[in-house]
Amino acid sequence: MMKVIAYLNELEIFGAEIDCDTQIDMVLNTLSDTFNQFKIDHEIRRKDYTLTGLMKDLQITENILKKNKSGLAEANVAQASSSKPKSKGK
Repeated sequence: MMKVIAYLNELEIFGAEIDCDTQIDMVLNTLSDTFNQFKIDHEIRRKDYTLTGLMKDLQITENILKKNKSGLAEANVAQASSSKPKSKGK
């Protein structure tokens, strides 16, 4: 996202005028599939974002996704360790 904002700033320096909604759409279109639910929520609510506000909400979403991912990893480890050891025959 920071690269896109840097490009938008550079375009502005060169005289390009891109309205805020278009800038937001450009940023949203660069997000990975991990943020699909965020994009859907944005389309449904059509919240009036600034680039700063969008960045803040994306950081919050990213932190939530990381916590959920680590929670799933812990659950998978716990599930994998529940198997019984094989008995040795004599």
